Formats: sequence, C-alpha cells, structure tokens
Amino acid sequence: MDNLLQKSVEDIVSSSSKELESWFLKWLNSLKERNIFSKDFWSNLTTLKKDIEDTSTTTYTPESAANASSKGSEEKLNDAKHAVLKAAGLEHYENLMHPDGFFSAWDLDLSDSFLDEFKSSEFEGCSLEAYPDGTINGKPNRSIGYGHSWATEGDVISDDQADQLLREDIAEFAGYVREYVTVPITQNMFDALFSFTYNAGPGRLQDLTTAYLNCNDHQWAMSYMRSINKRKPHGTDKLVINDGLVRRREKETELFWKWITQWNNQRLVA
Repeated sequence: MDNLLQKSVEDIVSSSSKELESWFLKWLNSLKERNIFSKDFWSNLTTLKKDIEDTSTTTYTPESAANASSKGSEEKLNDAKHAVLKAAGLEHYENLMHPDGFFSAWDLDLSDSFLDEFKSSEFEGCSLEAYPDGTINGKPNRSIGYGHSWATEGDVISDDQADQLLREDIAEFAGYVREYVTVPITQNMFDALFSFTYNAGPGRLQDLTTAYLNCNDHQWAMSYMRSINKRKPHGTDKLVINDGLVRRREKETELFWKWITQWNNQRLVA
C-alpha cells in the first residue's frame, strides 16, 4: 500500500467516528461488489481486509451516510476515497466517488443542463420589463428578468442584466439548499430543491427539510412540495390554486425523484 493511501486509510480507520469508518468501509464494499477493483489490488489492501470482511455489505445509501455529514468528516472521507482510486489507477473516474449518486449538498451546484430548462418558460422565462408577480410577505411584488423579485414598476433591463441578476440569485438560492439540507442528495434533487426554493422561498425549504427531507422521508418531502401550489393574485389577499404552480411542482417532484440507479448498469466513463 503506497504512503498516501496508507495515511488516508489510517486517518479513517483510526478516527474517533465509528460512523465515518463504517461509511468508508461500505463505500469500499460497494465497489468490490461491482468488481471495480482487481483481485491483486484488493489483496494489497491488507490493513483493511479484515475490517472490510467483518463489515456489513449493506449497499451505500443516504441513510448510511447521514451520520458522517460534518464538513471535516467529509473532507477526511473524500481524501481516503481519492487515495484509494489513485492507487487503483482509477482517479479519473469521478463517478466512483459516489457510486449511487448521493452527495453532500455542499459539493453540489445548479447543473448546467437544468439551468437551460430553468430559464425556459416551463419554469421562469425571461421578461425584460417589470411585471406584477404575486405577493411576498404580504407585500405586492414585481419581478423582472428570470423572476428576480422587488423590481420597480416601469423598470426595463437588457439581456445581459437579466443574466447577471440570475447569476446573483443562483448564488443566493443555491446557498439556501446547501445550508438547510443535511443529508446526502442527488444532483437532480439539488436542482429540484433549488427551483422550489427560488419560487416558494427559503422559509418553505426550511420547513420541508426540517420536517421531512433531513429525516430521509422523501415521499412526504415531495407531498409537501406539491402542496405549495397557491398564490395570492396581484392586489388580493386570498390564496388560490395556481395552475402554473401545479405544473411547476409536478416538474420539480418528477426531477427530485429521478434517482441515479442506472449506475449499476453503466460502464466506467472518465
């Protein structure tokens, strides 16, 4: 075993966190079960072999990962994973870092593929002129660009200004997802939660994560998302079901539920 791998593995195995050690060993087992490592490489992991054989072969899941979610633990875990993959000559295969597609929210950002869809009329669309857009905290709101709030009546912007406002809003609302989500999630989940938060507000995300998502209750999390489908028409105080929000919530929950399960049947792609 090379020095980098030896040190990284020792950092994990000698850690005071049994959850961290268990998570790392389960990650190794998940790769062993898929025959990712050669027999020669596996036999060289002599310092871990007994521990690994004694560890449950439960598939890597978000539940097994939830107890190792602190930033320091994640850094230590990722160092060990990188060291193993490098020693095995697989350092270019980043999908092996998270073989079932679950990541800490702190490792994710809005995906480029979803950004294009998010900018379309299916989600936000773009208006270069300020328009009435419901109420926020009981106050009438006007939006501009890609749903940027608190515009002033009569405001007009350029395409470049709309893109700049969107970049600023992405940084803000992606930050809420990272702050409130404490369990591992997929990229699709991150994108869906970003869209939900951008539209419904960080308070709704906090309610969703506290009551459901951070307890790994995905079905109830989606039910909650779907329930946020009402708005107060401009100039009124009455909440009514909005067809556009109903469609948006369906798209968000559909995206949320696109689990990355096809990995088992994929070939390695660098």
